[in-house]
Amino acid sequence: MICGLRINNAEISITKILVSVYRMYPSNRQRNGEDMENKSICTDKTEIIKQGKTSLGIEFGSTRIKAVLIDFSGEVLAVGFHDWENSLTDGIWTYPLDEIHEGVRKCYTSLRKNVEEKYGVTLKKIGSMGISAMMHGIMAFDKE
Repeated sequence: MICGLRINNAEISITKILVSVYRMYPSNRQRNGEDMENKSICTDKTEIIKQGKTSLGIEFGSTRIKAVLIDFSGEVLAVGFHDWENSLTDGIWTYPLDEIHEGVRKCYTSLRKNVEEKYGVTLKKIGSMGISAMMHGIMAFDKE
């Protein structure tokens, strides 16, 4: 992996979470008219990415924002990251909102570039997404 052990640990963690979350909701399988448990998954990763049969995980860590794109079997397709630091403001360690926005944009841009370098396609569609932040939980989203 291009990003070292630290991000690999995050990839494993986010991968497990996203695959579990995705499989918990039958609507995710039905949305594409498929049953994920019985359907053979397309082996062409470029097509998987083009069709949006992926999950994006973003983790807001205390020193780095990490992103991982996986297929529905849990295989890591691409990664992205952005290093950042908290700030002491009025006696509280925090992350200013503008730095959060900038950080997630840079992290996602890093992931998109990784997709383009590895597969020669532009990431335009994502099947599902999960976000976690510094051990405080996970939020699962669908298009609604």
